[in-house]
Amino acid sequence: MIDSVNPTLEKDKEYDIEHRIIWPDGTIRWVSEKGRAYRDIKDKAIRMVGIVQDITQRKLNEEEINKLTRAVKDNPTTIIITDKDGKITYVNPKFTEATGYRPDEVIGQTPGILKSGEHPPEFYKELWNTILKGKEWRGEFRNKRKNGELFWHTASIYPIYSSSGKITYFVSVQEDVTEKKKADIALKIVRSVTAHYLAELMTRCLYTI
Repeated sequence: MIDSVNPTLEKDKEYDIEHRIIWPDGTIRWVSEKGRAYRDIKDKAIRMVGIVQDITQRKLNEEEINKLTRAVKDNPTTIIITDKDGKITYVNPKFTEATGYRPDEVIGQTPGILKSGEHPPEFYKELWNTILKGKEWRGEFRNKRKNGELFWHTASIYPIYSSSGKITYFVSVQEDVTEKKKADIALKIVRSVTAHYLAELMTRCLYTI
């Protein structure tokens, strides 16, 4: 504060700073402070005039936004945010890791850039009908990475509303379940082969008896 105010006393310069203050009850508040010095005919500062505005709520809002931003950015799941028309406005770093696409390659595009071609039009129609009604949609996609590799992921897609109650964004939270799918398929094969082997073994035993 001193470093900001002193130059104003020394020359014709306005200061503009934000800082904390402590109320008599110990409460910490944030203020925005602007001011300048007025001088006499000898150019000597004789008084300081300015304003102080309480900006505590704005600071709290900024802190909350920063927390949410960090939570989204560092989230271990893929997060995609689109506008109401389905165009991508944000993807978190996990999206790039999962799909191979950089943010600048998909911003302004639709998630259709990931389509594998394995889901019928009815699949996407049902999805859009659900979220446009303000409901959450949950399901599984088989999509395509930038390198052409197919992968599975579960998704939860839900709308975000404006203060006027209109849908403005959609948020999609996705988790790659490709390895789980592979493991499930392998397990089914093992069970099928085992069941076939046991059935054949039982038949041979009964024949022998």
